[in-house]
Amino acid sequence: MDARAEWSEEYVDCRRVARVIAFTVFGEPRTAGSKRAFALKRRDGSLVTRPNGSPIINVTDDNVKSKSWRHDVAWMARKIVGSMRELLGGPIRVSFTFYRPRPKGHFGKSGLNGAGRASFYPTTKPDVLKLARAVEDALTGVIWRDDALIVDEHLRKLWGEPARVEIEIEPLAPQQVEFGLFREQQPREVAANPF
Repeated sequence: MDARAEWSEEYVDCRRVARVIAFTVFGEPRTAGSKRAFALKRRDGSLVTRPNGSPIINVTDDNVKSKSWRHDVAWMARKIVGSMRELLGGPIRVSFTFYRPRPKGHFGKSGLNGAGRASFYPTTKPDVLKLARAVEDALTGVIWRDDALIVDEHLRKLWGEPARVEIEIEPLAPQQVEFGLFREQQPREVAANPF
């Protein structure tokens, strides 16, 4: 597996804001698929429970191919960040750009044919949200404690070779969320519906 990685620091008003983690994972991105949860049962049909009496719930993913993709993403993240002392625990901004190779039907003898020139973006399956969910799941426990910490997420799905995902992760300082770029905006007045 090959990767491009870089660390950078941003400065705003001459003060350090955050460290950006950027890396690329090559390979065909896979979707997370739908989750299925069920309670574990013993052979006699009774539920397997924790010491506090709550049942043990097992969650499975219906896309078996996504397991190796999530493993590749987590492996590359571990390689890039090394041994982080702590997982990120505050607000996070992420950017995922997924690249898919164009299908053979987009090419003619002299390059892109009419269908290829007409297709600016890959608007077919897989869904970019499901692709992002697989990456988020892979990075949980490696980069951040929980993907619920993501407060700003930018997703893109583009044509490009080789197939890959480019990932950028930026921990946000609390003052950056409250007083900086993401200052809460006053609600705009919405005109009454004329219909």
